[in-house]
Amino acid sequence: MIGIIDTESQNMGSIENCLKFLKIKYKIITNPEETDSCNKIILPGVGSFDSVMSALEKKKIKIKSLQEILSTKKVLAICVGLQILFSNSEEGKNSGINFFKGKIKKLSSIKCKEPIPHVGYNSVNLKNKDKYLSKIFEKDFYFTHSYVAEKKYLEKKFNGNYGLTRYGDTEFVSFIKYQNIFATQFHPEKSGDAGLNLLKYFYEEKKNNI
Repeated sequence: MIGIIDTESQNMGSIENCLKFLKIKYKIITNPEETDSCNKIILPGVGSFDSVMSALEKKKIKIKSLQEILSTKKVLAICVGLQILFSNSEEGKNSGINFFKGKIKKLSSIKCKEPIPHVGYNSVNLKNKDKYLSKIFEKDFYFTHSYVAEKKYLEKKFNGNYGLTRYGDTEFVSFIKYQNIFATQFHPEKSGDAGLNLLKYFYEEKKNNI
């Protein structure tokens, strides 16, 4: 069973539709206790860093609860869901979960000269050539965002278990695979067959050992 944490994000319906298409059982999580019956968790996010953290706080899913979930469950974090794994963000004042140390930056802060937000399909350059992922990542994924995790936070910690995307002359972290955490800056639920294949990969824990 996959649990989708209710962050009041607009992509909730798209995620549900993808899981229904893949015939994967799921339920919507509105409090920490509901995660007990789920072996995997999806942490979605659309909108701002602060709005997602505030929605979680409103449902009494506090930072301590989220840190425990991230330490005990297989988790797929999507877009702002990836960003709130970090300490904080230039986008707002709220603290993040602080599972990863570092501050989320606006694309313009890391000298990106392209139009912001970054919207549309783009590629992900995997730094670790997992045979299953490599095939999935042959196709592009859909992005829509203005804030990113800088690659300097990850290069040593993840030892190659991440992916980068280039937007103009700027590279940013678009994928993380670390211990039980699986996180994407792009939206697999809006990325057609590539996204469906990635969701299926996340679901098939025994085959892929993630």
